[in-house]
Amino acid sequence: MEKGVDLQQTPTEEHPPQLQELPFSLPPYPRMIMEAIGTSNGCNKTAIVKHIESTQITLPPSHLTLLNYHLNRMKQSGQIVIVKNNYTKPDPNAPPKRGRGRPPKPKPEGENKGTTGRPRGRPP
Repeated sequence: MEKGVDLQQTPTEEHPPQLQELPFSLPPYPRMIMEAIGTSNGCNKTAIVKHIESTQITLPPSHLTLLNYHLNRMKQSGQIVIVKNNYTKPDPNAPPKRGRGRPPKPKPEGENKGTTGRPRGRPP
C-alpha cells in the first residue's frame, strides 16, 4: 500500500495541513492601512499593498477586495483622504472642502408657482 497523506487525519509534524484547510483570521486592515500611510507623507494603493504584504505572513485569497473595501469605508468615514491618487491622514487645520461649480440660487419662500392652473411647457 502506498504512503499518502490522508486528509481526514489530524495534521502532524510529518504531514502539515493543506493550505485550503487553514482557517484565515482576517488581519486588522484599518490599522495596517494607517501604519502604511504613517510611514511616509501619504502613499498610493500599491505602496499600501506592498507594506501589508511585507508585514503579514498569511493573507486571505480575497486580500485586494478586502483592502479596497476598507479603503473606501475609511475614506467615507473621514479617517483618510485621497489627494492626487495618494491616501493621507486628514489635516485638522485644513479648511473644509468646497463644492464644485456655482452654487444654486436661493428660492424665495413666499412665491409659490404652479397654482395658476395653466399647463407649463410647450403648447400642443
